[in-house]
Amino acid sequence: MSAAPANVSQPLLPDIRRLSNGLPVLLCSQPWSGRAGVCLRVNAGSHDEPLAYPGLAHFLEHMLFLDSSGYTASQRLMPFVQACAGHLNATTQARHTEFFFEVPADQLGGALARLLDMLTRPLLSESEQLREREVIHAEFAARCQDADTLLSAAMGQALPVGHRCGDFLAGNRDTLPVQEGGFQQALRSFHQRYYFAGNCQLSIVAPQGIEELYCLAQQYAAALPEKPVEERSAPSPMLPLRFHCARLFWENAPEAIHVGFVLDLPSTHADDAFRLLREWLLAEQAGGLLDELRSDGLCSGLEMRNVYAAQGQAQLVLSVTNASNPERVLALVNDWLAFMATHADLGQRLEHCRAVQTWQTVSLTPLELARQQAQAAVENGCCDVQAVRRLLEQMQDPQRQIVIRTQKDELPIWGGSGFPLRMVSDRLISVPRISKPWRLPEANPLLAVPDQDMPLNIPASLLWLDAADDPLSPIAHAAWRARLTFTAPLCSQRLRSLLDTCSRQLVRQAAQLGVQLHLNSDASSVEIRLHGHARLLPNVIGALMRKLANPSERCWQAAYETVSEAGVMPIRALLARINEIVEFAPQHDPDSARMRELYASMQVDALGIGFNADEQRGITALFATASKRRTDVGTAPLPSRVSWQQVSADGESALLLFCPQPDLSAETEAGWRLLAQLHQSSFYQRIRSELQLGYAVFCQYRQIKGQGGLLFGVQSPHLCASAILAHIQAFLSARTAWVEHLSGAELQDALVALQRQLQQHANHVESMAEQQWQIHLASLPSDHIERVISALENLSLASLCAAQHALTEGAGGRYILSNHEQSD
Repeated sequence: MSAAPANVSQPLLPDIRRLSNGLPVLLCSQPWSGRAGVCLRVNAGSHDEPLAYPGLAHFLEHMLFLDSSGYTASQRLMPFVQACAGHLNATTQARHTEFFFEVPADQLGGALARLLDMLTRPLLSESEQLREREVIHAEFAARCQDADTLLSAAMGQALPVGHRCGDFLAGNRDTLPVQEGGFQQALRSFHQRYYFAGNCQLSIVAPQGIEELYCLAQQYAAALPEKPVEERSAPSPMLPLRFHCARLFWENAPEAIHVGFVLDLPSTHADDAFRLLREWLLAEQAGGLLDELRSDGLCSGLEMRNVYAAQGQAQLVLSVTNASNPERVLALVNDWLAFMATHADLGQRLEHCRAVQTWQTVSLTPLELARQQAQAAVENGCCDVQAVRRLLEQMQDPQRQIVIRTQKDELPIWGGSGFPLRMVSDRLISVPRISKPWRLPEANPLLAVPDQDMPLNIPASLLWLDAADDPLSPIAHAAWRARLTFTAPLCSQRLRSLLDTCSRQLVRQAAQLGVQLHLNSDASSVEIRLHGHARLLPNVIGALMRKLANPSERCWQAAYETVSEAGVMPIRALLARINEIVEFAPQHDPDSARMRELYASMQVDALGIGFNADEQRGITALFATASKRRTDVGTAPLPSRVSWQQVSADGESALLLFCPQPDLSAETEAGWRLLAQLHQSSFYQRIRSELQLGYAVFCQYRQIKGQGGLLFGVQSPHLCASAILAHIQAFLSARTAWVEHLSGAELQDALVALQRQLQQHANHVESMAEQQWQIHLASLPSDHIERVISALENLSLASLCAAQHALTEGAGGRYILSNHEQSD
């Protein structure tokens, strides 16, 4: 397989038009898609807000999701999108703010109407501002414990006084004086100054034709005011730096060295250069930077992220974990950068990077493509060899480097950042000049024709299902689900470490090609989820299974190393271990020999959708003994009990509550799916907005290892885990009366919406794969979803009320996963 996807259709270029009010619109028609993605980008962000009110831009982003002149309460954009199984979000960056959503295509008009109304006619009531300020303050409290936030703030302190990257921009209770007249004037002035047609871009990707999409844009976006565009002021210089070295206190985190690079680039279109650099840096190959650092015993891993990029300026951070020798680390980094700048065929490698990006682009969802197009609309030019070479040269300049070492010993407070940084500037380090025999990074191996190795000696049962093939689509989607099981439970923590080390590089390589690869595990099993281009998946599956079947000695060593999860948002840490919520196996900690023996008992049970006959044969040939579906794969029903599992995740209280439905019948599932749809917006409104108990608040129907039920999640800066649980129970009790008084019209609307969602999932490969996988795990009939849809047609209010009572009373049990222990 060649690097360039020769017989893969190139991604569609958007049709770019401009409305009469000056709004640029980017329209892309995807007739094969059943969903619509929208991104509205405002060219103003936190660096444009008044100095007197840090966080004002982020605060306005939050406020715009609340009531507007045309839509209030349950008619707002968020409840509307949630009710049709869509998703939405927003982000405030340094110089832009984005609002984006994805909905079923037939709901595009209603969602656009709400989006444009909330952006142009927000009510901004003071009472809502006071409530939302508490949400902002809760986010601020969480960010005070977030590793990436604190590191970015520390790097910003090295920039010259006056550069906005060094300012506090998150906002909190103290910086947002809602009840002051000056603040109200500043908030409305900021909205009027920047939220107008010529200062925005609207990107829409949907199955409707271009002219229909243009008409929708005209109909709803004409409300944006027409004003002349102001010329943007140039950003403050990023040099000279205030300091080049510092030490940062980081509780419970391993020692690490973070190298910041302050860059001035010839154009704002540097994504290709950054992407190429990151791929080179993180390549786990012999003769690469990571390999050399590990061989010298200098680190356990690398990560690179772009913490700031706007108007030709950028700040990159290279994090070297478990490192304690900054002189040697920086010497190797500088020598590697010099080698790449002088030895690499940058033109050829940039071309390969673009070919790889084409694979990724054709796999994007409508929302991802809409956001990508919105970003491209404001970029100037295209990255070339000179831009990459200049990037490499600037990164070697000592005057552009910042070295921050994290340590566990406390340090004094560093004033002025707005965050509780404990940091001191440090002496300059002397970096020796060295010369290593580096090797150039290899092309993505997943594009090569794989070697025909001996089949793996792993018992496998494989089930293949067909998927609807839309001839209009430029990509043949496929999905693969698999469960690895063992003869006895392993230690879940060690298994996670082993899997992460085995798969980390492959996950990154797959993502470069638009293939999504996720692994989740508990003590007794591993779940694999794969989705992407059908031509690529056999290569990914083969590479993954060979890595998992034969872990290297380094991977086995990693399984017994202590890995800190400091700085990870607690609710995210819980979701990463969601399978453990129903895990009852004792957490054995076998010695190395026993661990390997149990791991070698691996069996594979898998389901593939969307593969042709040749692709199926190729995957089947991976295994020496492959058969059709086993009959013993069904998950035993969960006992009706209360289970509280505690996992390690430092920080605020976070809790997941899983309420399994009492049985697996289609009739019961229909009722519980409908309850999730009816409760999700109200749960968010009650817990997050009205009571202001926390954030990362959600309610959804979720299937875990074949068992369906409702999943609730909350992270709170105020409450203990037991108090969170009590509030969830109080919410469910209060909703019982609400369900009982549903009108016939309200019930019918909800039923129709849910049926439409399930039918749409059946036409989408990834959703279909997940549905069929959960059916497979539970040993349910293959037409189970059709039975659920049929059951919805006959669902009565009495049946729904019975389901609500069962949910409230915990008829199927209560399964809790939290980072804190249960309290009385």
